[in-house]
Amino acid sequence: MPSLRILHGYDVVGVENIPLDRGALIVPYHALLPVDLYAFIGWFFLRTNKMISGSIDRLFWEVPLLRTLFKLSGCTSGGRDELVAELRNGSLKFILPGGAYEAMFSENYSLEWRNRTGFARVAKEANAPIIPMFTINTRQLYTMYFFGFREKLRQWYLEKRIPILIPSGGWPVKLRTYLGKPLTCGTDESAEEFARRVQAAVEELRDKYQRRPNSIIKAIADRFTLSPPN
Repeated sequence: MPSLRILHGYDVVGVENIPLDRGALIVPYHALLPVDLYAFIGWFFLRTNKMISGSIDRLFWEVPLLRTLFKLSGCTSGGRDELVAELRNGSLKFILPGGAYEAMFSENYSLEWRNRTGFARVAKEANAPIIPMFTINTRQLYTMYFFGFREKLRQWYLEKRIPILIPSGGWPVKLRTYLGKPLTCGTDESAEEFARRVQAAVEELRDKYQRRPNSIIKAIADRFTLSPPN
């Protein structure tokens, strides 16, 4: 965590939106490499002594090295019932609806949730709030290279469900995580409607705080031009 503060000036806005006395589901945008998510987990633990663990896309879970890292951080690739039970028991969890597809193929910070609603069903069943999350400049931190084969890689992924990540970067850009107000599913609100509302909330954070289009130079400059969080 200290290294991320030095390299990226990492900080957080809106942490008061995460309840400490009940379970909650944090739903972020999926960067190419979710450095921001692990930065936030460490930042949050140091300040609250509470751990946030996650439910990982099964495709990433099948990669041996990644699976080892996920297990060390308390993450699982469990099913819906397990996640509901953990939320009811007061755990703080994260889930990334965009999954591997969003990590690889998001353009200009587009959300690629493709009508996924499982996370909303879990929150509704557990009666747990969802906290929208977005971290600025993650697409300038690491860039995905396709070498002219973007559509071929997309077709490969859709057919084989095997992610191919070709990252380049590690630039010292400014990283700041924004957390939105808690969202709860209404009594008469369907999981599909709730999922759309959560997606809109993440997009609202993106539209408010993320420069688009962006550049690596501008993302680095943010370290010196952004006002400190209150």
